[in-house]
Amino acid sequence: MTTITGLGVYARNVSLVRTIGTAQKRIDEMSSQLTSGVKSTDLKAYGAETQRLLDLRTELVQRRSHISAIETALPRVKAQDLALDKLVNIASDLVSTSTLPINPGRVEVATPHDADPSKMKITVNAGESHFTQNATYTVTAVPSKDKGNGAYDITLHDGMGGRSTTTVNLSEIPDDDGWSHTFAIGGGPGDGSTVSLTIDSLKSASSSSFQVSYPDIASTKNRIDAAMGEVQGYLNERFGDRYLFAGSRYDTAPVIDFREHRQVTKVTLEGMTGAGGNLYELDVDGRRFTYAANGEEADLQEIAGALTDSLNTADPPLALIATSANGVITLTGRERGEEFAVKAKVHGLTTMANSFTDPVNSQTAILNRPQVSELALRDEKIDIGDTYKIKTTVGDPDDPFNARYYQNNPDKLRTDPDAPPLYQEFEVAYTVTEQDYNDPTNPVQDVTAVMDKLRSSITNAWPAWPATPDAAGSETLVLTGTRDNVPFAITPEVINGELPNTMTVSAVPSEPMPPAIPVDPVEEPALPDYDTDRDRYYSRPEAWDRSAVTFDEKRSLSYGVVATDGAFQELINGMRYARAAAENPGHYTEYMEQARNLLVKARDDIRQVSAKNASDMATLETARSNHDDAKASVVERIASIEQINQTEVTARLRTAVTSLEATYTVTGATQKLSLINYLA
Repeated sequence: MTTITGLGVYARNVSLVRTIGTAQKRIDEMSSQLTSGVKSTDLKAYGAETQRLLDLRTELVQRRSHISAIETALPRVKAQDLALDKLVNIASDLVSTSTLPINPGRVEVATPHDADPSKMKITVNAGESHFTQNATYTVTAVPSKDKGNGAYDITLHDGMGGRSTTTVNLSEIPDDDGWSHTFAIGGGPGDGSTVSLTIDSLKSASSSSFQVSYPDIASTKNRIDAAMGEVQGYLNERFGDRYLFAGSRYDTAPVIDFREHRQVTKVTLEGMTGAGGNLYELDVDGRRFTYAANGEEADLQEIAGALTDSLNTADPPLALIATSANGVITLTGRERGEEFAVKAKVHGLTTMANSFTDPVNSQTAILNRPQVSELALRDEKIDIGDTYKIKTTVGDPDDPFNARYYQNNPDKLRTDPDAPPLYQEFEVAYTVTEQDYNDPTNPVQDVTAVMDKLRSSITNAWPAWPATPDAAGSETLVLTGTRDNVPFAITPEVINGELPNTMTVSAVPSEPMPPAIPVDPVEEPALPDYDTDRDRYYSRPEAWDRSAVTFDEKRSLSYGVVATDGAFQELINGMRYARAAAENPGHYTEYMEQARNLLVKARDDIRQVSAKNASDMATLETARSNHDDAKASVVERIASIEQINQTEVTARLRTAVTSLEATYTVTGATQKLSLINYLA
């Protein structure tokens, strides 16, 4: 009996525990629903709504994914939109004539500096000249090789590889323009310049120089450089972890500084020939290169060639490549933007300064005796370009027609053989030419040879001289009068030609050949020359890659702009033409017209690019708005399935708790029940 009773008690306890556990589980579920707000995390709880809930959850994930992709792309599109607006403004400003004037402005020509005005003096006729460059012009005069004595070859060079030569002989009767000559510069960036010079005096080999500048053009160039810097900055704009305009080269700034160029410097050698003993020195970034004439005369082209070879074979190599032609050394940088400093100097020998001794009469002109005078040339050697003159006069310069003589001597007849002669001047001159100096059969390289040239000139002079020279072969010239008792005066003069060898350094404009600047944009996958990778690759698809975003189911958009875009190429090349105009004022109108054409087209094309970008931005914004609305709807529909009625669950929870508490109470009371208590 005890066993049966025990089994009954156990059964009741088990049933009671199950009842209490079930009630507690329901209370836990309702508490979890109140905490999470959803009916259950177990899909089985939704029964027939399960598949619909799964579809809605999938759609919600897709909507959120599209919104995330759009929110990644949209800020970049907006950033590009702002940059494109700035680029349009830059192009518009550059097209304005207030930013880029239609002409280069005034030209200033400095007063020429004559090495020795007594030997050569020039005047620049600025109003009759046309200049194409800021340049320092040098004028050199050397005895003509083939136009006879007294003629000089006048060479004008601009220090940038351009030059022009004409022959002048002031002893001839000038033409209607006097001694005005026009020099047409050929070669180098100064090609096309025409310079009108008046040769005021020319007595010996000498040199002059003058500078030409366009002071107004500097501000124009500064504005262009500033604009180019701004464009570079916008195209290299970085947004987050990538460069906006770099294509798929996320970590690479897409464009170089397109103001950079390969430096070009000209070193021009000047002089008639390389004097023996001269030392020619070039200093490149502190490294010294020299050529010594070693006592021998050297051609300037030979000197330039020797220095060029030294530069190109330097170890370690220099940051430049050297070439030479016509006595001009051209130094071109190997890399864009890499600079080098050049200095040049000629350490020369002292120029020989020949002079005549004072004339000495070895015999005075008296009755039955002619005058005999002699003079000599000092120093042994001579220089090319030296001019030697001997002037002889007879009669009285204060009484050229002997009127005073006959007034004082009325008994003398004009036919008196002893009467003094009328005043008259006789002059001969000889300039040492390069041709005479290097004549293989009879070189004129010392004072004796010069005296022989003067003797020959006196002998062949017309009208005939009042004195005859002695025989050739001596540095001392002896003149014997042709009439007894007729004195003559001698005035000798030496004009030492001073044309020392020099080396001048001139910087050449960065873009001397604007036609080389491309006008038509390159196309994918080719790279424009301003691209960062242009020196390594001719073409690269990565530079043309535009970003893509899937903004809706089965709908994607290729968005963004790359720095290789044709509109940017036009903008950059237009600015390059404008910069070339500022550096080549003689071609200013031509180059600036091309610049404006490119800039106007660039402005319009960038506006189209900007419009496409704005359209992409609007598409993405609309898609995001649609996704936001759709997401809200999906969330609402999911909530209608998943979410609880909080009031209802709260009431049910309260009822369940109350019921559980009652169960606990009843159970406790039952556990205390006995037969005596029951009967009582």
